Amino acid sequence: MNQKTIKKICYIGAGTMGSYNALIAAIAGYQVTLFDQDEDALLTVRARQQEIAGLLIASGKVSQVAIDNCWARVRTCSDLAVAIGDADLVSESVTESLEIKRTVLRQLEALMCPGTLLTSNTSALLPSDMDVGLRDGETFAALHSYLGAPLMDIVPGPRASERVVAVLEQYVRSLGCVPMVLHKEYPGYILNSLLGPLLTTAMLLVSRSRATVEQVDRAWMRHMGGTMGPFGMMDLFGLNVVLDSWKRPAQTHHRAQFKAEIIRCLQPIVAAGHTGMKSGQGFYCYPAPKYASENFLCSEPVCEEIFTALIGSVVQAGLLIVADGAASAEEVDRAWRIGTTLKTAPLELVTTGTSQVLREEVLSTRSDLSLLSETQQQQARGALAVTALA
Repeated sequence: MNQKTIKKICYIGAGTMGSYNALIAAIAGYQVTLFDQDEDALLTVRARQQEIAGLLIASGKVSQVAIDNCWARVRTCSDLAVAIGDADLVSESVTESLEIKRTVLRQLEALMCPGTLLTSNTSALLPSDMDVGLRDGETFAALHSYLGAPLMDIVPGPRASERVVAVLEQYVRSLGCVPMVLHKEYPGYILNSLLGPLLTTAMLLVSRSRATVEQVDRAWMRHMGGTMGPFGMMDLFGLNVVLDSWKRPAQTHHRAQFKAEIIRCLQPIVAAGHTGMKSGQGFYCYPAPKYASENFLCSEPVCEEIFTALIGSVVQAGLLIVADGAASAEEVDRAWRIGTTLKTAPLELVTTGTSQVLREEVLSTRSDLSLLSETQQQQARGALAVTALA
């Protein structure tokens, strides 16, 4: 295989993630083509990218000059063959459906020039499942980005070479991002595997009347130092997006166990049109949510049991990643810090001796809020023992 150097990129799917990935590549100096078969979607690309650019500028990550100079490097196209052309990297961000992605990937591979890298921006599907049907799969990998965060997951397909991983790592760094190469494929990769249980536990605490939305977020923000808690995060992600993710076939124990309950919690809110920040209302009202007020953190005492349940779910998820061999404890904590910008990392909390209570309780089998099966509990305990001794 004659591996190309990445100069020209084609992104498939002009939704939020396709538009975001195309924008940051153009800012980094790459020639970018954004394809979508829906020409109406292409007409809204510039407005969508300008909105994202505004957020990047406001965060201090990009200058206005860099944004002004990037537009000439972005073009849109509704002809797939023309869009791919002589691209060195083709990356798809289509609907998160295994069958749809398999079909699209086969179409892309048939049109690509030899040596072109083929990647998927999937947030949950495994490369080995998507690889089915590809002619050779030697250049296929998952390359998953996070909107607004510099972390990018790299998971090579089952037939991909080490050279492919090396080229993708170099590409990610050229974007000003941080590559996180998993040792093996893992559902949800690292950051999403940590955030998923956190958000699930938050919703269970509220749906079972153990806490209010504000109490959950207050506990998290007080202990972790973040600017928002789990419910604020979900408003940011979009409650419709969170709900759609729960409606997909369950891939993990906790998703199968709590799927119906979580959907009952989210469905009425989304049905009322309250999808989060973009709609002006979700769990909070915007543009001035309660969690951003000066007295939010001190308006009432924090319940320690709420925080223990929240961070416990994150720690458990991290330990399962380590037990599976997908990443080390240090890599799990690194992905967490980069993806969330929080200084406190979950596995460090239970391996440094700074939180004896948490270490003792994190794997307790508190029945109705436990997200782990018995087998997973054993795996997590084993990983905890190993990482604590390392």
